Amino acid sequence: MFPATLVYLALVVARVDQRWLASFGAIASWLSLALAITYQLVLGTPGPYTLLHNACQAYMGVAGLAVGAAIIVARAGGPDQAGPLLRATVAGALLGIGVPGIVMVLSGMSGGGVPVNLVTASAFLFPLSIAFGLLRERYILIHPAPLPA
Repeated sequence: MFPATLVYLALVVARVDQRWLASFGAIASWLSLALAITYQLVLGTPGPYTLLHNACQAYMGVAGLAVGAAIIVARAGGPDQAGPLLRATVAGALLGIGVPGIVMVLSGMSGGGVPVNLVTASAFLFPLSIAFGLLRERYILIHPAPLPA
């Protein structure tokens, strides 16, 4: 179900109309649910399992790239209005979602030929960058430290 949450995040960041948000979000959720159920049903058969696993990896990568693209487009849409949170999120999206998204898509399309171990090396950067951006925007800019006397 994780790709469905990424699709929802991409739709929210892109500020999609509520009607489209519900429609695309529902499609992503149903697709994830169908893949999850089918995945459990074919666990014991190597051929179909491998094919479905590769499809799930590709779906995860495409959903991750959609989030990254939505964040980058949001940043490009108002470069003079971007605060520390959005700037930090863009950097985190490039490294923490973009790199894992590309790796997942390549692995899924190549039939598992690309190892997904690299994903763990950079995926933590996305939530870390959001935390840094929130900290910087909410506390450092609003409540600056007093200047030394």
